[in-house]
Amino acid sequence: MRRATAVLFLAFPLLVSAQVYRYTDANGNVVLTDKPPQDVQAESVDVRTPNSVKVEPSNLPPALKVDAAPKQAYQRLEITSPNADQAVRANNGDFDVALAIEPPLAKGHLLQVLVDGSAMGEPSRGPLTLSNVERGTHQLQVVVLAGEKEIQRSNSVTITVQRVALGTPKPTLPLPKATP
Repeated sequence: MRRATAVLFLAFPLLVSAQVYRYTDANGNVVLTDKPPQDVQAESVDVRTPNSVKVEPSNLPPALKVDAAPKQAYQRLEITSPNADQAVRANNGDFDVALAIEPPLAKGHLLQVLVDGSAMGEPSRGPLTLSNVERGTHQLQVVVLAGEKEIQRSNSVTITVQRVALGTPKPTLPLPKATP
């Protein structure tokens, strides 16, 4: 995965600098292509300068203005179990995440658990149960959501999930040789 991402980043300047041609086909459709057509007059399109729009917060209507520092919806939002640096024995990878939240979860808000920065399971009002978490060290966080908008995020807790490794043969010691 990392190698593919690196190749993409290295190839990106080549993709951006590629020439683009525009022409209208026989059906009246505008066609954009990286290869100039042989039998049709095509014009070169400059794609190196992207469009940009700068919106100043002072120009927004009052209903759309956002505070520079969003207010915390909850005074306390922290994972209480599993504890930080705890080893969690979960042979199937399933375990619960307990949370301390003050004031109580507001109507319309949902909780979402993040494992290593990625959402796991469906957002809910509780209980927070994780399923089939791979063994190894992970970062847990809980996010409070209002619809799809993130309201607040808990501190990160590092845990280690311990699972039985099935299908891996145990090493065997050689049997002692019999003496005649």
